[in-house]
Amino acid sequence: DTDGPISREANRFIEQFRLKVDQYPEIESVGGTTLSFNKGWSRNGYTIDGEQKTAYVYGVDEHYIPTLGINLLKGRNFNATDSNMVIVNEALVKDMGWEDPLNEYLNWQEDSLSQGSKVIGVVKDYHFLSLERNIEPMFLQNRNDRYVYLNSLLVRIAEGKIPETMDILTREWKMLAPDKPFNYTFLDEDVAAQYEQYERWTNIMTLSTLFAILISCLGLFGLAGINAVNRTKEIGIRKVMGAEFWHIFVLMNRQFILLALISFVIAAPISWWFMTEWLESFRYAIEINMDVFALSIGAGLLIAILTVSYHAIRATLINPADTLKYE
Repeated sequence: DTDGPISREANRFIEQFRLKVDQYPEIESVGGTTLSFNKGWSRNGYTIDGEQKTAYVYGVDEHYIPTLGINLLKGRNFNATDSNMVIVNEALVKDMGWEDPLNEYLNWQEDSLSQGSKVIGVVKDYHFLSLERNIEPMFLQNRNDRYVYLNSLLVRIAEGKIPETMDILTREWKMLAPDKPFNYTFLDEDVAAQYEQYERWTNIMTLSTLFAILISCLGLFGLAGINAVNRTKEIGIRKVMGAEFWHIFVLMNRQFILLALISFVIAAPISWWFMTEWLESFRYAIEINMDVFALSIGAGLLIAILTVSYHAIRATLINPADTLKYE
């Protein structure tokens, strides 16, 4: 980030910095932009043929597209001399209803004295905002256009060369702008930051779930202990009558398994409804299938069986002579 006044000076500084660092083999490409990912956005509204349109707009230089590896489907990239030209995405082409976008003009500034900005290229739709949202109409302006002031640098670093490259960038920055701090972030971190609130929410829900399971297990453990004490003599009689270990073990666990199944039948539809409602806020979301619920009931039953098994096994292994000697 240039971290300075937004002006033509920033544009010139970015170009100077690019020329300085482009000579190093560790640096594959350097591009400039007005706004990087998760660093804000600019959206313009305009009227075309009486219809209200909106589109996101980013000011970039001619190195932006190759630096990010954006797929150019039609036309060409900007060059150093282009002015009043735009590159649009597929969503904007669809929104405008263009069949031959390279022969179109986008009059997004509603200039009555001109046709607008010439469309010179079409890029494949890519996510410049969060995955929660649809890919909306967007276009790129060239750095030579009026009011396009670049203030962020994007640097593509060769694989495995991050430490040495950061030293190079820091050194060259201090040589060109000793009075300005060298502030940087990594693009994957910027993209991931869009979902920090969901990550926090997931962590909170995970801890809450574990806490609820712990409390449930403690209650189930106590209930199983009371049940085992109350049925001690019954178990002794069954063993005297020839009942096998596994027969008594299943008998002791059966009622808890039944309760777990009943609770699952009640909770599953409610859980499915809440998860479906939440996922509808995302444009790109997974589908909830029965595998999730099958895994849940399997894990729930396993936890329930493990919780009550201690008392079940302990009651089963008691010598019936000890429990029936006073009868």
